[in-house]
Amino acid sequence: MYAQATTAYKTTNAMAADPNKLILMLYEGGIKFLLLTRKGIYENNKVMRGENLHKVIGIVTELLSSVNGDTEQAVFLRGLYSSMLSELAKVNITNDAGIVEISIKYLAQLKNIWEQEVMAKPAYAHSDVAVEEKDSNTQQDSKAKEQDYNYGARSAGSSMAYTYACR
Repeated sequence: MYAQATTAYKTTNAMAADPNKLILMLYEGGIKFLLLTRKGIYENNKVMRGENLHKVIGIVTELLSSVNGDTEQAVFLRGLYSSMLSELAKVNITNDAGIVEISIKYLAQLKNIWEQEVMAKPAYAHSDVAVEEKDSNTQQDSKAKEQDYNYGARSAGSSMAYTYACR
C-alpha cells in the first residue's frame, strides 16, 4: 500500500514539475543509474548492472525525445543521445566500464550546463508573457546566454561523439 502511494506521489510530482526541472531530474537520474551500473560491472553483479543499465537507457531515450526543433544544437543533441544509446547497449554484453565512465562525464557536464544556464534563470524568464515584457537589451542578453549554453553542450557532445567514433 505504501509503495503504491509513493509511486502515485512521484508520478504526480513529475507530471506537475516544470519541464526544465524534469530535464534536470533526468540528468540526475541518468548519472545515478550509471554509477550503479558501473558498480555492478566492478562487482560482477549482472543483475545490478542490467537493471540500472536498462533505467539509464530509458532516461537517455527520454532525453532524446525531449529535443525539439531542427537547429544545429538540436541535431547535435539528437546525435549525441543516439550515440550514447548505441554505446550503452553494448555494455550489457561487453561489461565495458569505459563506456559507462564516458557517459557519466558527459551527462554530468550537460547537467552542470543545464543548471548554470537554464535553471539559474528566474522562473519568469521561462514565461512567454514575461519575455515579451522585457526590453530588447534583456532579450539580447538572454539570447547570448542561450548561445553560450548551446556552445557548451556542443563542446561536451563533440568530445563524446569523437570518443565513441574512435572506439
